[in-house]
Amino acid sequence: MGESISTTCRYCGDVVDHCLGIGMSQMRLDVGNAPMVGEEDRFSFHHSIKDVISPEELAYLQSLDLQDVNDLSYSSILYACPRCETLSVHVHVRFQYDGFKIYEVTHRCKSCQSRLNAVSKDISEYRCAQCGSKALVKDEHRKIMWD
Repeated sequence: MGESISTTCRYCGDVVDHCLGIGMSQMRLDVGNAPMVGEEDRFSFHHSIKDVISPEELAYLQSLDLQDVNDLSYSSILYACPRCETLSVHVHVRFQYDGFKIYEVTHRCKSCQSRLNAVSKDISEYRCAQCGSKALVKDEHRKIMWD
């Protein structure tokens, strides 16, 4: 189950819905040669890891020997660019391989290529992607649950 939060810019009026979490269409993720299963494997929808990471991350993963993959977690989360201070949603993927090594996806800002971080501050601390002002508010009336 996922949730959607909306941000509204008080300056330009731009509204963005951010779908977070995991839904039925994302319950299975194929990593390497072995499918990694989420809560249930009864759904026909699944994604390959190459659908949710950058080509650079994919090239890195392909250079690894991913025979023993376990402890997979993945979910859509809200990221922020530390340089542009804008928000974006990306799939966060983390798993253990070769017994003890950890892989965690890295996402980059489309504008400045800075490494994105998970949101850690109040929404009002970030900039509107449309106009650049720090006038974002979380719209509580548009919050929905999705699957």
